[in-house]
Amino acid sequence: MRKVTDVEWGISEYDFTRYLFDTFGFEGLKSEDAYIRMWLEQCQERDGTLCAPGHQACPYEEGFGEEGDEEFVFIDDYSDDFINPKRFTKYRKLSKNKPKDTTYWLLSPKSAKSLNTQFVRDTRVQMHPECGYREGERVRLVSEYGSYLFTVHLNEDVRPNCVVVTNNTLGVNFLTPAILSEEGNNACYQEVKVTVESV
Repeated sequence: MRKVTDVEWGISEYDFTRYLFDTFGFEGLKSEDAYIRMWLEQCQERDGTLCAPGHQACPYEEGFGEEGDEEFVFIDDYSDDFINPKRFTKYRKLSKNKPKDTTYWLLSPKSAKSLNTQFVRDTRVQMHPECGYREGERVRLVSEYGSYLFTVHLNEDVRPNCVVVTNNTLGVNFLTPAILSEEGNNACYQEVKVTVESV
């Protein structure tokens, strides 16, 4: 997404909304004070504190689910049909005729320094030093869905057959499919393999 403006402390949701209204010629945006009053009027006072209508002192006290009467269930079953467990054995004899696997599993965890993508953005791919790339080297990651340029950061904590691109990193979505998880409707990053090309 093209950057629109630079500001020292970010931009409020109201200022952002007003910017969009002005840019697209929309009408009907009320004053910021009007929206604040509308939100405050919905609140209920409890022990000197204003609480939103849906506030619960102890969330899920009655249970879970749409009706609120279900027990919480830890998901302990998973689909692993795509996994060949023999690949994870420490010692195995490699076939001389089989070409070496030069692909990497793409791991995309949350960033430790940001909550979501609108804050601190990264441009790096983390790789183990044994992969043969240099710190700061520019590489292109390629998957069956697309490709993007990243800067190498060497990290001995990363498995040699994996690369790590945190999901606040510019371009990571070019490498992943447009699918959602069965539980929670979340983005799916972890079932993608990539190749690395020096630039």
